[in-house]
Amino acid sequence: MESNQELISLIDGDIIAYSVGFAAKDEPLSYALHSAKKMVENIQEASGGTERQVFLTGSNNFRKEVATLQEYKGNRKQPKPPHHAEIRDYLVSAQDAIVVDDYEADDALGIIQYNPPEGKDTIICTIDKDLDMIAGKHYCWRGKREGLYGVSQVEADRFFYTQLLTGDSGDNIPGLYKYTSAKATTKVKKPLEYMTDPIEMYEYVRGVYHRNASYGTNFPIEPDDFIEEIGKLLWIQRQPNQMWTSPLLDESSGS
Repeated sequence: MESNQELISLIDGDIIAYSVGFAAKDEPLSYALHSAKKMVENIQEASGGTERQVFLTGSNNFRKEVATLQEYKGNRKQPKPPHHAEIRDYLVSAQDAIVVDDYEADDALGIIQYNPPEGKDTIICTIDKDLDMIAGKHYCWRGKREGLYGVSQVEADRFFYTQLLTGDSGDNIPGLYKYTSAKATTKVKKPLEYMTDPIEMYEYVRGVYHRNASYGTNFPIEPDDFIEEIGKLLWIQRQPNQMWTSPLLDESSGS
């Protein structure tokens, strides 16, 4: 990146609304809003952004319609933290947060990272590991991945296809173990570490599912349909309205 190039900190506002809400649950609203302000500012400074953009998830998430096997995020039954709605309103009114409908803030981060404004660079700012399927600059402010780091396109693809084996229990997305006797163990995931081609990664993952299905496992739907559904749920968009599908289909269509 050129030293004079502007860098936009793409901030996951959903995380801020929840984190601040729980941290300030016993504090007055004014304290919570001030904490949200400082958190946004600190994230921008730590990530090196010359400007920032905060995103919030709105309504009508397409993933809720895609999910037929299990309710998308149906395992999240705990109530929202105190001040949650007020923090969101503050982020919109005072921090110019953008509320996206029909998809998630994660998708907005992915789309802009792959399609930055002309002459500008971007850095994704979140603690959500799922964003590691998006290539480019990243900043995490908590946990094992804390700090600045980069994700190559190969690393991003490997992350996605590994998730295609494991599912995502946090979002109630099933994986290999849900309907088979085999866990997505380190041994099962290991071969993906040596692959660089998404088609090769897909064919490997598909082979794992089909081998387990052939052992008499009672899949609720055909393995290919299972992979297609959870792939659409896991995939963070890189282009507007993008839905994941098998890269073999993309290749056969010439896209």
